[in-house]
Amino acid sequence: MAPPAATFELADGTQIEVRPLVADDAPLLIEAFEGLSARSRISRFMTGIDRLSPAQVEYLTNVDQWDHIAIGATVGGVPVAVARCVREAPGSVTAELAITVVDDWQQQGVGFLMVQLIATVAAEAGIERFSFATLATNVAVVHMLEAAGAEWGPTEGPTLLGSARVRRADLPGVDQLVELFAGFPRLSPRQAPGREQPS
Repeated sequence: MAPPAATFELADGTQIEVRPLVADDAPLLIEAFEGLSARSRISRFMTGIDRLSPAQVEYLTNVDQWDHIAIGATVGGVPVAVARCVREAPGSVTAELAITVVDDWQQQGVGFLMVQLIATVAAEAGIERFSFATLATNVAVVHMLEAAGAEWGPTEGPTLLGSARVRRADLPGVDQLVELFAGFPRLSPRQAPGREQPS
């Protein structure tokens, strides 16, 4: 039986299910990665990679949902998107945001929905601001982040650096999504363990 999920509706009426990402979701994460074109992989990881290493899969799925918060979206059981934010330091009020949408579902409102939902969950965990990086040539993502309140800083080569205030979304179903995190330890910043990203 599939884990509990909150259901949201896209503009075209498509029902999309969103829930916390867990370690058992490794196969779904790999399936989502395989749904990314070479261009999308460069956009997400800032480099071209053919596959995720076991260490990367472990890091991206075995999250504590406090210092590293991640949600996954499916349509009919098929993975379509992942959103995550990782605190700059354990208990920090600033976290780095990352959104991945498989190619077949890009430019359909999925990315912006995931930004709104991960922001809501992050706000519940005391995160106040997102930081992020994207390629300046990725116009769709730039516009999506600007719709979410992006403020752009310096440019590093082809990469734009920005940040945005975390806002809780007012959407039907959002309270249900927040409730799904009740099963995870909601540690105070001083209790939250640090996590290191594998090299």
